[in-house]
Amino acid sequence: MTQYRVLLPDGWYRYPVDGDPKRASRAFADRHLVLLGGDDPTAVEARRRARDDISSAFTTMADAGTTDLYFFDGRFGGAPMNMLFTIGVVYLGPTIAGLELAEVAPALGASTTLTDLPVGAALRARSEGELDGGGPLPASLPRDLAAAFLAGSGPDVPARTTRVDYLLPVPQEHGSFALISFQCAGELFTDERVAHFDILMTGFAWESGR
Repeated sequence: MTQYRVLLPDGWYRYPVDGDPKRASRAFADRHLVLLGGDDPTAVEARRRARDDISSAFTTMADAGTTDLYFFDGRFGGAPMNMLFTIGVVYLGPTIAGLELAEVAPALGASTTLTDLPVGAALRARSEGELDGGGPLPASLPRDLAAAFLAGSGPDVPARTTRVDYLLPVPQEHGSFALISFQCAGELFTDERVAHFDILMTGFAWESGR
């Protein structure tokens, strides 16, 4: 995919998924995985399984065309406010590429709207769901990353998830589109976190000269 740049404040970490997903998964687990500590067999096995699951998730994302994962593990008002977004490329073909984005929006659902970013026109969609570690999850949030989102939540309390997707054409790659998918979990500061991501998207740009 054409090279891009995005301006990020402190607290965001980038993990290159398409280069060496296993290495990226290890770095992610070392920095963000929150599990009960201790040396008892149950805790040791939980850590091992979580690392294996996260490694599998990164490999799946790489196979699906994800190039980078960005994760934020800061706090708002003293509460953990984990959120992530992924950047990848999807090939939709010359027929879709030949349409105006406004013509494509209705086919993608009622929540899809056309928006203007400094980089150009894009489609934006927002959806809500639940993350309970067992039920179906939105496609851009692999099930194996659930441990990182549910850290600090009660074991029987499903976490609300909010997803925002941006779809925009990749320059000089006819038929290819960048899919930038944001996810956050929990009830607190949801709109503020979505607004934070929308602001980040205004700083998304393609590298010049490509």
